[in-house]
Amino acid sequence: MHVVAYSMGVERFQWSWAPETDSYWDGPFKLIPLRDEDGNPKPAYYTYFMLQYFMNGFEKVEEVEAGGGVRLFRITLPGREVYVAWSEAGRVELNMTKYISGGVVVHSIVTEVDHSPNS
Repeated sequence: MHVVAYSMGVERFQWSWAPETDSYWDGPFKLIPLRDEDGNPKPAYYTYFMLQYFMNGFEKVEEVEAGGGVRLFRITLPGREVYVAWSEAGRVELNMTKYISGGVVVHSIVTEVDHSPNS
């Protein structure tokens, strides 16, 4: 959501950190906060901070053609580029050699959080 919006010119987001009873965020917006009703971080909490870390100070975000059902975005930062890619089709292969030379470090989004007392 953030990467797509930035590529379309959005400059700033306002995101609720925790749901409240009888608030505007109840109903269909209940899934938006980064923490659950008990204050525990949701998966989006960790993914958001990872995205914030790698995109901090970005100058431009643009979607580039990747094909194969993959959405690929180039994020231009001072002196480097970061790419964000995803697919609704599950695991796919993406050849990044036409975009970059050298190695690639992949960071996956967080999809589950273990809130058990022993974690």
